[in-house]
Amino acid sequence: MPLVLARNSISLSPSLRRVSPIARKIRMAAPESRGALRHDEADSDDFDLTDANSFKPSAMAISFQCRIPENGSLDLNVTGAYYDKINVHIPGVAKAVNWWRRRPFTLTGSVPGSVLTHEINRLKNINTTPQGDQPSITPTTRVFSRPVPRVDDPDLRLVTVAVVNQVAGTGPSSTFFQMGFAVNAAGGLVVEPYPEVEAVDRNEEEQSIDLLYRKKRTYAIGHGCAAEWEGGGDLSVSSVRAVALPIHEVVSLTPNVYLTDEDGNYCLDSEGQRQAVTVSMQELAQGTANGQAQVETVLRLYGEWISARQAEIEDLLSASARLLVATWL
Repeated sequence: MPLVLARNSISLSPSLRRVSPIARKIRMAAPESRGALRHDEADSDDFDLTDANSFKPSAMAISFQCRIPENGSLDLNVTGAYYDKINVHIPGVAKAVNWWRRRPFTLTGSVPGSVLTHEINRLKNINTTPQGDQPSITPTTRVFSRPVPRVDDPDLRLVTVAVVNQVAGTGPSSTFFQMGFAVNAAGGLVVEPYPEVEAVDRNEEEQSIDLLYRKKRTYAIGHGCAAEWEGGGDLSVSSVRAVALPIHEVVSLTPNVYLTDEDGNYCLDSEGQRQAVTVSMQELAQGTANGQAQVETVLRLYGEWISARQAEIEDLLSASARLLVATWL
């Protein structure tokens, strides 16, 4: 059951192998490293997703870590399309022509928190309901929940949601195109940052990268696709998505620094434009009060930036201490 890239889309194609995908246990090879490799251990108990990486994949999935309250649940929204073959008779053409009509569909479903919490290490099918007309073929949606390795928290689970093509037959008529799905947290359930590799032998460059991007957390990983989410940082997110071709807008960089208020909002001038922090060389040469005020503004902002970094030191030391303790336990 393979996934095919065609026309900037992803398709789930039926496999010629009559082996049930996502049915066998796999052990993913872990890179050589010392320490608590929680990222790799989290995936080592995953179910079979080898069909997600074949030339024509039949499965796409995302894995994420979530905290599940008593009434929490996961809402799913699966989108895609299939094509119906139509024989068209064109005047003046001897033979009928095959046309393909696109049939988009949207499927919705829900997974109760009790299933995620109690029915662990079991592959579960998710009942989905079509929005609108009943599609002639539909993919199978599955969920697999397991405890987080080395974490003794009954409300925390690693969850993998997969969409699989198990339609009988081969060829375009049994293939799903433009596939994708979203998993939305409901009832107080939240998606927390995905477990990361915790190694004690990281070099200075790796440690520097960890420091710079400590607030850019990963909330889901994709299998045969990419995972996306909104927001993040040190906080949780409420939704993760599986997409075939991820898109990210890179904000243009500028050397300009703009004045902001205490809430981080830009200070605007009388014309509604952002006020850039500048120092006029002419004002400095003439020794004017305006030039002195501009320099004092730069020094004040730089001092505030230093104070903000110093305030983060205690939290960074606490996080480093927790990492060392977790590594040696």
